[in-house]
Amino acid sequence: MNTENRTEAPLVSVIIPAYNASRYIAEALDSVFAQTFKDYETVVVNDGSADTPALEQVLAAYDDRIVYLKQENQGVSKARNTGIHYARGQFIALLDSDDRWEPGFLQQQVSMFQSNPNLDLVFSDSILFGATPLNGRRFMSVYPSSRPVTLAKLLNGDATVITSCVVARKTALLEAGLFDETRHYSEDFDLWCRMAAIGKQIDFSPEPLGRRRIGTGVTTNGIALTTNAISVFNKHRTLPGITAEHISIIDRRVPEYEAVLNLHLGKKYLAEKRYKEAGDCFAKANVYYKRWKLRAVLLLIRTLPGLARWIYCNARSRQAATA
Repeated sequence: MNTENRTEAPLVSVIIPAYNASRYIAEALDSVFAQTFKDYETVVVNDGSADTPALEQVLAAYDDRIVYLKQENQGVSKARNTGIHYARGQFIALLDSDDRWEPGFLQQQVSMFQSNPNLDLVFSDSILFGATPLNGRRFMSVYPSSRPVTLAKLLNGDATVITSCVVARKTALLEAGLFDETRHYSEDFDLWCRMAAIGKQIDFSPEPLGRRRIGTGVTTNGIALTTNAISVFNKHRTLPGITAEHISIIDRRVPEYEAVLNLHLGKKYLAEKRYKEAGDCFAKANVYYKRWKLRAVLLLIRTLPGLARWIYCNARSRQAATA
């Protein structure tokens, strides 16, 4: 693969981290090479992928159009940072290996920087697709974003940056410290908040210029995602420029995420026949939610735990079959 063809620097560097990506990465790359905007380079970072032979077989078809980097498996944050450090472009465009862009994505996002030279990061809306009940919906119809994109809005969930639809100034990413390489989840949310905290300007296009693949969801991933989100919120209590308003938002969001975490843990323990732990987690979640359905679930776990597990496992199977 091309690793040293360093000709005149492009305006944009497209960074694609790849881990077990052989199944979908051709779709991502085809969407990059279909862009109407042409002043870019494409950097694929193999993060110690378990499917490296299959991945490299797919990438061979793009040999003269990509820069291919390999590293030991260190996580998506390190893979993105590796690509960013290597990149020659003034702007960094991020794309996950199983997502896609519409042909006008780069042209539209670059034009936003040209219209407002003070911008440091822009993102766009995206169409959700894949094995999900949300298939075909716009991301922002589920998670709306509003202007201006501030630290308070990021913390409060009033602006949600879609990472596979981000274009940012390389200098701004570097000044914010890039992705936290100790994190494998919520690393993107962490970085956007750090950028906002040091005054970097963020804006978005409401036009759906990307396509974001969503899976059916796995409980273990939900646990990891939620645990990391709580960790990031607590970490942000010490961000530069943090105010009483920001702390108030964090104090409100952390119990919300803790309740979600207890729901995930309760489902996990129920599936594992750990009925006491399941009941304890659902009870903790319902301190926040105060829902009669959760009270009914608790009653069933405490009186007929085997039936509760059977109902949950069958419901999950039906959901997977129809997703």
